Amino acid sequence: MSQERNKKLARISGLIILIIIPALLIFGMTVLNDRKYIFISLLMLLLTTVPFLLLFERRGIRTRELILIAGLSAIGVAGRMAFFWIPQVKPVAAVTIVSGIALGPQSGFVVGAMIAFVSNFSFGQGPMTPWQMFSFGLIGFFSGILFQKFKIPKTKWGMGIYGFLSIFCLFGSIMNPISIISFYDHVTWDMILVSYAQGLPFDLIHGLGTFGFLFFFGEPFLEKIQRVQKKYGLLNDKS
Repeated sequence: MSQERNKKLARISGLIILIIIPALLIFGMTVLNDRKYIFISLLMLLLTTVPFLLLFERRGIRTRELILIAGLSAIGVAGRMAFFWIPQVKPVAAVTIVSGIALGPQSGFVVGAMIAFVSNFSFGQGPMTPWQMFSFGLIGFFSGILFQKFKIPKTKWGMGIYGFLSIFCLFGSIMNPISIISFYDHVTWDMILVSYAQGLPFDLIHGLGTFGFLFFFGEPFLEKIQRVQKKYGLLNDKS
């Protein structure tokens, strides 16, 4: 695959993730009144998968490459279920971040979105599911950009700090107001501010938990993924 084609597909992917998917989420909330959240969730996955598959077009899709991404998603789902008894402390963002670092922005988004969607069959599907998919997906997407393009050190401190900030600033800034907007017909700015205030301690715990997972397990987990990539020659053109 030529470098120019790779850049073109990356731009398409960015357009889908940063513009089309947010528009889809707003459409689902306003026009569909949050009643078709499974449909919106599946459509989100379809949209992110299309450019992802196109990245493999010229060299063919090898089963083991897709298995790696599916396996990482499964690890995130299992991790969320294993820590269900500790509120807000889940390894979902940590797995998503390491996936984005190892596999690239597009794959990072897919892994984060898949973990949220599949695990919610156990935790409960609802209007929040598409927004959780989008939030975790963005965390994986930006981890791929920041650690690959801007060369943030792939150390336990670098990953841990990004993990904390991504939850506390990005995830919280999306999910806190959505928790109000999705369940109330008339929303005021005061209600939005209250949602941030009430969500602050939960975001702090969630962020610290993500920091802990990445600080203690991020580097060895990343090394294992990279060994698999090297052994099987996977994902040389990171998506």
